[in-house]
Amino acid sequence: MLKKRQMFRASQNTRSNDSKSNFKNDFQRKDIQ
Repeated sequence: MLKKRQMFRASQNTRSNDSKSNFKNDFQRKDIQ
């Protein structure tokens, strides 16, 4: 659980740093799916 939490936090940090690019990527993923 700790490892998963750490990875989740890391992903959240990278998202906050690259919110715009990640937002575009998520938007494209939703369109594809």
